[in-house]
Amino acid sequence: MKFVISEIPDEGIELELTENIACESLNIISPVRVLIKLDRRGAEVVAKGVIAANVEMQCSRCLKNFISHIKSRFNAIYYPAKEIDNEERYELTGDELDTGFYEDDMFDTDELIKEQLL
Repeated sequence: MKFVISEIPDEGIELELTENIACESLNIISPVRVLIKLDRRGAEVVAKGVIAANVEMQCSRCLKNFISHIKSRFNAIYYPAKEIDNEERYELTGDELDTGFYEDDMFDTDELIKEQLL
């Protein structure tokens, strides 16, 4: 689901989503449930919430497939991509690992969901 960042109200938006997400790196076998709150502070967007899904994985010892339930809390901050356009090389520090970027005043929850599940 996509949101226009400039249209997020000052009090933020709270959403409960159930999405079917396709991800090449992960075999998601159930709809993904997400409770998310989006807050806008100037140009940055703060996304907080909980994500849950069932994924099929493979045991590294016996190579048998099994189903794992993933449930995780997240707290991420997104900045406009133009902020790093002028940087030749940008290295994230440990404090910035939950940092992302968006383009054209659009925030895509599908990308957030994939990142958090991975």
